[in-house]
Order: sequence, then C-alpha cells, then structure tokens
Amino acid sequence: MISGVVLDRMVTTGERAGALAPLFRVANFNKLWLDINIPQQRIKNVRVGDKVLIPGTEVTARIFLLGKHVDHDNQTVLARAVIETAKSSIRPGQAVAVKIIQSSHTLMYKVPNSALAQHEGATYLFIRTESGFSARPIQIVGREAKQTIITGDLQENSEIAIRGAVALKANFLGLGGDE
Repeated sequence: MISGVVLDRMVTTGERAGALAPLFRVANFNKLWLDINIPQQRIKNVRVGDKVLIPGTEVTARIFLLGKHVDHDNQTVLARAVIETAKSSIRPGQAVAVKIIQSSHTLMYKVPNSALAQHEGATYLFIRTESGFSARPIQIVGREAKQTIITGDLQENSEIAIRGAVALKANFLGLGGDE
C-alpha cells in the first residue's frame, strides 16, 4: 500500500495500460524538495550543505545534491534541497525565488557595486594605502541590486574607494593624470 496524495492520473477509465505503464503519480508530502536551477557560471560557489531560504517565508532547506550536467535549454545546473522547516508554507509545483546562504570558511564582504572595477576579465577593488589607493583583484561570490558579495586577499578593516573608481581605474591603467 502507498500513502500520499494523487498528483496526476495518467490513464482514463477503459484505456488499455501496459504492464509497466504508470497509472498515477503519487506524492508523499512528508519530505519536500526544492529543485533549484543555478546558472552554470555560479555553480562553483554552491556546495552540498548550503542553506536555502525562501524570502518572505519561514521555509528553510539544505542542499543535498548538485547536478553534474548543464541543461542545454537554459544553461543551468540542478541543485536539489530538502525542506527542513515550515513545510506548510509551500506547495508542490509552486515556483519560488530562493536565496542560498553559502557555508564558507573564507571571509566574504558585501561592497557597493560602485566600488568595483573590471579590467581584462578580472574584477578589482581599490584599497587605501599609505601612498593612495592600490588595485586588488577579488572574486565575486554573489550579487544583489546595489551590492556585491566578494572574497579575496583583504583585511577586515581595509578602507575601500566607493566613489571615483573610474578615475582610479584610469590611473591604474596609466590613462589618467596624477589625481
């Protein structure tokens, strides 16, 4: 005997069904999963064990599976998370936005987008030094509307340039004067 909820009936009354043909799709709601499509360029930052939140709800989940191939239609990789709390806040088949909280042993910082500079495929942050500002390469971990989450060889108390990054970049590239 199977206990659960019938989600789909795959045959109609009187229809001939093969010996191994599925008749119904049944779900057990005791354990719900989230199927998360992660852009392929960001999958390297996601790990098994990372926490998943659904903003605006109390739902939390934990990633237990990372796919191995890229979906050719949308260029994403599947991550699957099992819902741990507030299961009643979500329904099977529901499309939701998620936020992944990455477990990391490296320090990450949230900086304004205006503080970043790009050059030849690398991203830089300008750090105050005794003689002015120095460009430091950083890695982008995630993005929000007005801020970017970064990691790199930075000190916790470093002062960064938030405005004037364009002038600093020009100076860094040898294009500007001494400003």
